[in-house]
Amino acid sequence: MTADNLKAVIIITDPVEDDGSWTVTGNTLHFLGTTGGISPTAGSVLMHLQNFGGREGTKSFTGNTVAAGTYTVTFEIGNFNNEPFADFNLALTGLTANGTALTPTTSDSTVPPDGGILTWTRTYEIGPADPSIGDTLGFRISLPNSGVSKNASFDNLTVSYVVPEPSTAAVLFAGLGGLVLRRRRAMQPRRTVRTQE
Repeated sequence: MTADNLKAVIIITDPVEDDGSWTVTGNTLHFLGTTGGISPTAGSVLMHLQNFGGREGTKSFTGNTVAAGTYTVTFEIGNFNNEPFADFNLALTGLTANGTALTPTTSDSTVPPDGGILTWTRTYEIGPADPSIGDTLGFRISLPNSGVSKNASFDNLTVSYVVPEPSTAAVLFAGLGGLVLRRRRAMQPRRTVRTQE
């Protein structure tokens, strides 16, 4: 497989709407329009996150199962200009397999400026022997209950996937196998066909 063949394919785009597809725990103010200097970046609402009482949003993407390869997840986090920025539970925020958090290989959690929005990116490398392969892919955004009014917004989730590149060892062994086969053929005695005169 050449580098040209290793292109990321977007497998999930989710505008994080108040349509019943997200399960949200915490107080009842889950989805908002424009507020605190932040507007939705996808769809008509954003998910309101807060530490007062805690809040967690989860969604399972039925029909999308975990496979070996690289997943890149992007989502937009906003910092309201009328409240302190929220504290996230980063160990629980991100891709899930049957509801269990997967461990990212890279993770961004840069704080947006007041009234600003930043895209956070997390990547996941799933090996061919990973026990989560075949599990239902999902996503969780999680804030602990700190009893303090700290807030953020969550919107515009995208998940892309790249099929794994063949390992160097596999390519090397395939090449060596071809050389051995070629050598064996070269060492076999040639048959000569005699014609009668």
